Amino acid sequence: MRITTQNDGVTAVIRPRGEIDFETLPELLTATRRLPPNLSQLIWNLQEAPFMDAAGLHLLIHQRLECLVMGRKLTVTGLQQQPVRMLNLARELFPAGDWDDFLKGDMPTLPPEHPGVRRPTPPPPVPERSSPRPFRVPDALQDSAEEA
Repeated sequence: MRITTQNDGVTAVIRPRGEIDFETLPELLTATRRLPPNLSQLIWNLQEAPFMDAAGLHLLIHQRLECLVMGRKLTVTGLQQQPVRMLNLARELFPAGDWDDFLKGDMPTLPPEHPGVRRPTPPPPVPERSSPRPFRVPDALQDSAEEA
């Protein structure tokens, strides 16, 4: 995964190149954590991301919430055929997720200091992937395997 970020002080554009999956998700989220807090718009240009699995949906939801908290406008552009199919499937299975927002491009935002509106809390960070623990066969199963 290659990630390019452009930032002019007002708008940041993040362009991932490659598949968006659970292996690349932490790297993508790190790219947004490095952005300055004073940005007013974040654009995810997914033109060079031909595939996303459920991690891509997680990324989009995370970015929606983070942008609402930060008072940023979120735009998703360049969706390829497979990610569009994934968003359509998510819309059918989970209609409350407002998946059409991502297909339209622009997300609603709250003004930075809107009185009387409680901002949502940002989602927790995705933990870094650790190397898997080696699988150990329980003693009870080992004994029965040796007998056979």
